[in-house]
Amino acid sequence: MGKTLAALVVIAASAWAPAGAGTTFAQGLGDATGPLVAIGIAATYFGPGENAKNGGARVADAAVISVGLAELAKPNLSVDGEGRHLHGFPSGHTAIAFGTATALAELHPKQKWAFYAGAALIGWSRVESGAHSWKDVLGGAALGFGVGQWSVSANDGLMLARVFKF
Repeated sequence: MGKTLAALVVIAASAWAPAGAGTTFAQGLGDATGPLVAIGIAATYFGPGENAKNGGARVADAAVISVGLAELAKPNLSVDGEGRHLHGFPSGHTAIAFGTATALAELHPKQKWAFYAGAALIGWSRVESGAHSWKDVLGGAALGFGVGQWSVSANDGLMLARVFKF
């Protein structure tokens, strides 16, 4: 319980730090996506257990591949023909958040509600800040979820876990 509380305090501090720098909460939360993902990867990699490093590599795989696929897809997909939003389909922030959350949830099932709640909050922040539509966010969530599942279910991992045998 103490480790979970400490992790939540670190996550909250990371999320609200940008918001205190003169941006809205939604913009600050979107800006905190990278540091939050890095905390999740590091906490898994340096965590207890003999498979911690492999788990951290799988979470990193899910994060990197999710956002990479989202960014590769954006120039080629258009689901919002009105051009009201700043970015395209799917949301990269939401993809990396859900990819990371899904991998973390598989590795730490008791805390999965917190991981998915955080990812959903990131998705909300992208719509609230005007950067994406709900279609973009749902596409990013689906992409991230799929990649996260793939990362933890692949026998040897996807990239890092395959290259670096931990």
